Amino acid sequence: MKHTLLFGFFLASWSFSHANVIDPSSVFFCDGKEVNLESKIGPARNQGSLNWCFAFASADVISYDLKVGISAADLALHYYNDGIDGRSCRSVQALRNLSGGFVNRALNSLKYAGGACRESDFVSDDKIFEIPEIKKKIEYQSHKILPEDFKKIRHTFPNLKNDEIRRAYSEFGPFILNLSLIACQGRRVSMRGLSPHHLTLDGLINNAQRINHTLNSNRPLAIDICADVLKNQNSTCKKPNHAVNVIGKRLNPRNGKCEVLIRNSWGKNPCSFYDRRYDCNPNTGNVWIPVINLGTTTQMTFMK
Repeated sequence: MKHTLLFGFFLASWSFSHANVIDPSSVFFCDGKEVNLESKIGPARNQGSLNWCFAFASADVISYDLKVGISAADLALHYYNDGIDGRSCRSVQALRNLSGGFVNRALNSLKYAGGACRESDFVSDDKIFEIPEIKKKIEYQSHKILPEDFKKIRHTFPNLKNDEIRRAYSEFGPFILNLSLIACQGRRVSMRGLSPHHLTLDGLINNAQRINHTLNSNRPLAIDICADVLKNQNSTCKKPNHAVNVIGKRLNPRNGKCEVLIRNSWGKNPCSFYDRRYDCNPNTGNVWIPVINLGTTTQMTFMK
């Protein structure tokens, strides 16, 4: 009875203040405050064929607080560090097999790394998979690194000098790890006392309240969702399998739905991947979806 009365009160209040009829399912999810951090974070990144969505979501959470773009690739390699040996990074396929992870653990791994590596020092894109092949090519060349090899390596590690690349090649261990350690050494950004806060979510209403609370503090967060809900608004998928950022919330006056702004890592022009009923910004790749579509979310992480 109590919930019925509250529902009637909120519905009446919002119906009075908005010209359009409010979707009743949204009443418990909206708190009336609109937040949009899109301009402070920028366009969506593109993970390409890197199976590291958790690392991209983690990097964006910490990038916001540090006010500098953080490398998702470096974050992923540190996350996997305990399980990485020489064999796991020597081939393209082995490197591709490193996939999946948890945002809060990934962010915690930066503490042991001594801070976060800038994206400008370690670029996070598909070119990372060329590094093991370059290593093999150098071996076939009697261990001589040619100008074109330096050029390709600098796509991923733009600020490394020739001598540093040679040192990474000569040292024991996976070439890509050696390159990343040298590229980021002495250039890492301090975490400035920031720590990841992780919550296990347990129901749509509680989830929405926690998301609202975090966004009202002007903090982006990372959550896990079923990727299919981005492609199909009517998806019945129950198993989270993808990490994204939530960077805004609003009550959409056109459809009466409470919506959240999702920042994904499918590139700056992914609107064709999303359900056409969603409001996708073609300039940034960020997309508004109804909060109720986050029903499968089980975890959220933010920095504090």
